[in-house]
Amino acid sequence: MRRLMLTCVVVPVLWICSLASAHETWIVPSRFDTKVGEEVRFDITTGTEFPAPEMVVKPERIAKSGWRLGQQPGEVAEFREGDKSLIVTQAFPQPGVATVWVALKPREIDLADDKVVEYLDEIGATDELRKTWQARKGQGIWKESYAKHAKTFVAVGEPAGDESWGTPVGMQLELLPVSNPFAARTGQKFSVRILREGKPLPRWPIGLVVQGQTKRQFETSDADGKVTFTLRHAGDALLFAVHLRPQGEGSRWQSDFTTLTLKVR
Repeated sequence: MRRLMLTCVVVPVLWICSLASAHETWIVPSRFDTKVGEEVRFDITTGTEFPAPEMVVKPERIAKSGWRLGQQPGEVAEFREGDKSLIVTQAFPQPGVATVWVALKPREIDLADDKVVEYLDEIGATDELRKTWQARKGQGIWKESYAKHAKTFVAVGEPAGDESWGTPVGMQLELLPVSNPFAARTGQKFSVRILREGKPLPRWPIGLVVQGQTKRQFETSDADGKVTFTLRHAGDALLFAVHLRPQGEGSRWQSDFTTLTLKVR
């Protein structure tokens, strides 16, 4: 797979506010199903109100990227900057499930104490994590190194029998559907598994927000890293999680953000 590097040029104050508001980075395709050989546009963007784009992801900021059709990997050949998103255009040569993903280079941010509670609420932080922060509070300004990961799927032609949506792409933190993401329907349940370094992450919060809805729904993973949501609304949907953990002593922290987009019909 081709590896690309990128950096974002923003002032520190903006990044402090952005993280306090829990900006997610996601990929949204122009359509979640397409014909063989037909071009699909993928918009990579960062924002607080999915799916509205707010900040473009600069090409230099991407550490890894790729696409996979079935089990066959491919390269992201070119990125193009739009007004509020980084754009990839890709056609797929045969039927199957196309998986498109990116991983961004880590960034360092400082966060004032009065923004930490808001941040923890936005990511659905566990009680244990909140207690850890309270115990470390006052030992210095919050310093965090964070990396972001994003993934989406597109059905190409008739991908019958292709269950590659259930195969990880190898991101540091990854959301993996337990059942066919193209069969997600309102009124039904949908399950995903959260993986950290390829292994199930138990007892961890995963969030869901659907286009047109502002409320974030959280569920906690079981011992096998699995969570189940009841799908109440139709539209483009964003599943997200943040694995935040203390780094050494004092006020240093490290995190991985991950997202998965799909359409609820």
